[in-house]
Amino acid sequence: MRKLFVILVLGFFVFGGWSSSCLAAEKGPIKIGWLSPLTGLWAETGRDMTNGIELYLDQIGHKMAGRQVVLISEDDRATPETAVTKLRKLVSHDRVAVAAGSVAAPTGLAMAAASDELQTPVVIVCAAADDVTQRLRKKWTTRISWTGSQSMYPFGEWAYKKGYKKIAALSTDFQFGYDTLGGFQRTFEEAGGQIVQKLWVPVNVIDLGPYIASLRKDVDAVWIAVVAGAALKFPKQYKDMGMTLPLLGTGQVSDENVLPAQGDEIIGFISPLQYTAALENPANRKFQEAYQKKYKKIGSYMASHSYEFGMWLHQAVNAVKGDVENKEAFLKAIQAVKLQDPPRGSFYMDDYGNPVETFYIRKVEKVKGFPLDFLGGEAKKWNMVIDKVPAVSQFWKYDPKEYMKQPAFTKDYPACKYCQ
Repeated sequence: MRKLFVILVLGFFVFGGWSSSCLAAEKGPIKIGWLSPLTGLWAETGRDMTNGIELYLDQIGHKMAGRQVVLISEDDRATPETAVTKLRKLVSHDRVAVAAGSVAAPTGLAMAAASDELQTPVVIVCAAADDVTQRLRKKWTTRISWTGSQSMYPFGEWAYKKGYKKIAALSTDFQFGYDTLGGFQRTFEEAGGQIVQKLWVPVNVIDLGPYIASLRKDVDAVWIAVVAGAALKFPKQYKDMGMTLPLLGTGQVSDENVLPAQGDEIIGFISPLQYTAALENPANRKFQEAYQKKYKKIGSYMASHSYEFGMWLHQAVNAVKGDVENKEAFLKAIQAVKLQDPPRGSFYMDDYGNPVETFYIRKVEKVKGFPLDFLGGEAKKWNMVIDKVPAVSQFWKYDPKEYMKQPAFTKDYPACKYCQ
């Protein structure tokens, strides 16, 4: 009798495991819709993003909760119209369980706006437009990256404390520029500093010479937020035109996806970001070693965040035991994820679907034999950590409800009260 009982129990577990596997197989693969720019000015950025998620999926054998995982990649061209068109295609035609990606602020806003209509989880991986998780937040959208102003709130205070009192600013003329400069101006001026000039550059302009020539020289530093190809061109033009004022700005200006192509003119550039390839923690070491081995280059923040999205999604899929077809439960699981050890360091989500995380103040330095250089060879440029600010909220030190009663940042808000 006892032997029969043991056989029945073993049979139950064997059958249970077998039936679970069969049920998972019967449901077919879990499809992930991936949106990133693969052509145009943002193509290198898009490749980094795709590399990051593919690296993670390769490491887990393209399986989550016993189900095969298929990545369906689309080129969003970093434009809102294309992003929404491709998002609709991924949901209605490809039947993806989740759509993710996006690097440009306008595409992030557009994807979030469409998510509630499509009632499919959307995860913004890199795009930093503030209102994705603020005034225009949607039920079906979660962000695992940052907001533009979030990076700049601690940086504005930091810059003033380091002796920068008057600053001229040059920024790309779109939402990312408005949010980053708005955040920096707010805390920098609250601390006692002055933004004395704002120059706005159209997003597709590569030749920044005329704008550089217009920068005021009677300042302590120049602050910049330029994107895509302009991030590669600006530092060289700045130096070639004889400019020697210190350069501060946004983290993607010296991100690892452009840093190797920049010359020594970028050395000394200071910026805040929630990631740098130079982070010496075990998780980042593991990521950088694998990324450099596979792609023969240092992993950027776009690559690391896309890799972290894989970690994030894996945990959510496990939480619903692979039942991603239950969209409401899957959405809740996505929003409840807590990563213990991602490459950027630990972070948690606020009530509005955006991370509360550490921001690192980084300075570009040239180092030979850096511990995270698995490529070897000559000295390389790194965003070295010179300071850090933990637990930074997208609302900084302000009350969220009062914060969102204020207008969104634009090229005219906040006003440049010290400009002449």
